[in-house]
Amino acid sequence: MPIKRLFTHLSQPQTTAIIYMVLSSMFAALFAFFGKVGVEELPFALLLFLRFFIPLVLVVPIFFFMGVFKKFHELHNVGLQLLRSFVEVICQYCFFAYLIHGTLLHATLFWSSAPLFMPIFYRWFHGYRSDRANLMAIMIGLIGVICIIKPDKGIFDPYSILGVMVAITSALSQILNGFNREKHSNEENLVYFFTFTSIISFIPLGLYGILFLPESLRAQTALALEQLSVWTPLLAISVTTILIQTFRGIAFKRVKPLFLGPLFYLAIPFSGLIEYWMYGVSPDFLSVVGSVLIILSSFIKRDMRPSVPNSQEKTTP
Repeated sequence: MPIKRLFTHLSQPQTTAIIYMVLSSMFAALFAFFGKVGVEELPFALLLFLRFFIPLVLVVPIFFFMGVFKKFHELHNVGLQLLRSFVEVICQYCFFAYLIHGTLLHATLFWSSAPLFMPIFYRWFHGYRSDRANLMAIMIGLIGVICIIKPDKGIFDPYSILGVMVAITSALSQILNGFNREKHSNEENLVYFFTFTSIISFIPLGLYGILFLPESLRAQTALALEQLSVWTPLLAISVTTILIQTFRGIAFKRVKPLFLGPLFYLAIPFSGLIEYWMYGVSPDFLSVVGSVLIILSSFIKRDMRPSVPNSQEKTTP
């Protein structure tokens, strides 16, 4: 029956990975929007710390009742978790710094351009070369990206260096994320991730608060934290962060990040729609063409190899 075949197809690891990556890209666009709102209200060192700490506060009670912490006496792979958290903090610092000076669409574009650098890191770590279909999807997505940004002197400003750093560190972070997903459950990874990123992001926040933050700005920040209009984007950033990490974790558990890379591009047209709905900024013809190319690149059939090692595949009944 067609319906039965549909459900069978939807239950396959590759299909579910694509669905979760699409959802992740949608929430990534929302995260960028609320980040743009939040960075206008608070010092971004504080915003970065709360962006990791609030999700930690939200997930710890839930995971405690789920019994996730019973396995934490078997600590392993901590070094890789710490490295991934460090890279992600750098990525988010560059991302929010660019948001202060750049547009929402361009910031999302750089953040979503991680697939351009993923094959390089896979080549370094595994000696693996992308198949032609995956490279074609990446290149079509890149053409779509160029159509949207329409490079001129505005995009090639000094702050674009921050944007490129966002793409590079995001690519490395997702590759490391894929490694961690092979050794830990999704819940364990989230606890490691939010704990280490909270600790790492607190260090520059503390130095900034002690050495550089004027007393008048401290009072202004304290007053801002008493307003509901400030906590609304903070909570939205936190919830979207949890959803992004959860959906990507589920997807990377099924298919390696390299093969899901082009789906990162979907956050770009989603951000364009958000800018239109919230700010009335209509996309021009080239932006529409670019969005279509990006979406098409996401659906090119590629060699999506499951993340499960061959030895596990053979022993799985």
